[in-house]
Amino acid sequence: MQKAAERACERVSERAREEAGERVREEKKGASVVSAKERSVKESLKRTADAIFIPLAFSLLFGMLIVPNFREDIANVLNFVLEPLVAHTSFLFTILVLAVLTGIYTSLIQKFTMNFELIEKSRELQKRLREIQREYIAARKEGDKKRLKKVEREQKRLMSMQMQISSEMFRQQIKPMAYSMLITIPLFFCWMWEYANIHSEKVIFPMIGECSLADSFFFLQYWMVWYIICSIVITTIVRKLLGM
Repeated sequence: MQKAAERACERVSERAREEAGERVREEKKGASVVSAKERSVKESLKRTADAIFIPLAFSLLFGMLIVPNFREDIANVLNFVLEPLVAHTSFLFTILVLAVLTGIYTSLIQKFTMNFELIEKSRELQKRLREIQREYIAARKEGDKKRLKKVEREQKRLMSMQMQISSEMFRQQIKPMAYSMLITIPLFFCWMWEYANIHSEKVIFPMIGECSLADSFFFLQYWMVWYIICSIVITTIVRKLLGM
């Protein structure tokens, strides 16, 4: 009787374990289905955003280059928002504020659109290509034809992989560039450009002194130099904070 009871308990325990395992498998399966649906929705949203914003960005670019008065019209619209900031501070301070905003925006766009695994893979491949090049030179010096052919085959294979990765990286770089253009074209090429050329008053630039906004430093106007310096510094800081 005792053995029968023990066997019955074992069967019950085993059945309970099987049922628990089945529930775990079903939960995992359900979670994977939900995760797949979430990924599908995210990919669909990304494709929709790309289809809308990338053509819009290039439309802004070509509109500025082709359509008469396009730049002036965009600048006039932005002037309603930005002129009060200039009036209460200065044009250079406004450029600094805009550099902060564009630096944060472009860095976030790059972080969420660039495939950094692909970039790391490209770096590793370049490192391997340099090693192969050294092996190729060594094999030629030694006159080892068998080793030379092996190295040449490996070199061709790696170069083919590098071309594929470079092509994919180029396609990926178009997205952050296009999204960045949505901000930089109206602000930099329209509003800043028009404001600096209309209001060509003299201002005191840091480390440069008093200059007119329209004066040139080599082939760039001084306000452009100030914007570039601010953008580089701010973008570098933001990228460090984002771990890029």
